[in-house]
Amino acid sequence: MKYFVLTIDVEPDASFQSWNTSNPLTFDGVLIGIDRLQKLANDFNISVTYLIQPVVLYSQRCVDFFKSLRGKYELGTHLHGDYIEPNAKYRGPDFSGCNPGEKQKDYSRDIEFGKMTNITNLFFECFGYK
Repeated sequence: MKYFVLTIDVEPDASFQSWNTSNPLTFDGVLIGIDRLQKLANDFNISVTYLIQPVVLYSQRCVDFFKSLRGKYELGTHLHGDYIEPNAKYRGPDFSGCNPGEKQKDYSRDIEFGKMTNITNLFFECFGYK
């Protein structure tokens, strides 16, 4: 048997030249793009896994969007450690124009564990499950 796995990194809108988050911060890729993608996935009976980074989880509008999404999909997280404690480079609530440049491989074990714990807890606060 062959499997096809479709995962989508869920990010705020950004400049493709610099990867800075949009300024002002926008989420068209989430609110419009994922809506279109999920409708297409539904047409082909495909289950999508959306991997959400912290800035999107901080947006109540995006969280509400995912709660109302219909079809077969899974939600998870992926770490952009710049945006989550401990040692967050950007603390919000406005993440406009930020440049996420930190690499997860560069964190100490304790810092990485703290960031992973915090993003898991944030996801739980948003959706009620881990």
